Amino acid sequence: SVTPTFQIPEFPAHFNMASYFLDDRITSGHGERVAVRYRGGRLTYRDILQASNRVSNVLHALGLEPEQRVLVVLPDRPEFVASFFGILKTGAVVTMANPLLPTEDYAYLLEYTRAKIVITHKDVLPRIAQPIAESRWTQDALVVDTNPRELSDLGGASTRFKCFDTLTRESKSEFETLLTHRDDVA
Repeated sequence: SVTPTFQIPEFPAHFNMASYFLDDRITSGHGERVAVRYRGGRLTYRDILQASNRVSNVLHALGLEPEQRVLVVLPDRPEFVASFFGILKTGAVVTMANPLLPTEDYAYLLEYTRAKIVITHKDVLPRIAQPIAESRWTQDALVVDTNPRELSDLGGASTRFKCFDTLTRESKSEFETLLTHRDDVA
């Protein structure tokens, strides 16, 4: 009998997964190819790169540093893809949670991950707003599909909550991906 062999690929010493899966698609000439299809549209690799860069710039402006964690609590939608790669481009660590969890699970995950920033959707706010407001680690929460007036209803905690759509729309679409080491946490 033949025993199949599996070889683990050898990644270069300096490696960022966002570069590997996204930036390299642009430099190889595939920027206009469709990368993501979703209800209501499709995104090219260039679209995702620009959206991810906008997220990276917002996170950088909020003080996110390499190897710090960001908790992403979003349904499957374009903002999820942009956030995932945007976080990696900064050298930070993506942590994820299901947007249908109960409040106590979010409280646990925020403590466990020590996420400095949360990216979530307004539909999740009824269950995640209190854990974010009470978190000793989380400094900012970016909320998709909302506006400042809706966030002001959160009371004193509203300073932690920011409009994802507004911030990313106003951000630059260029960002230099952090050159990370293949063994970095991210």
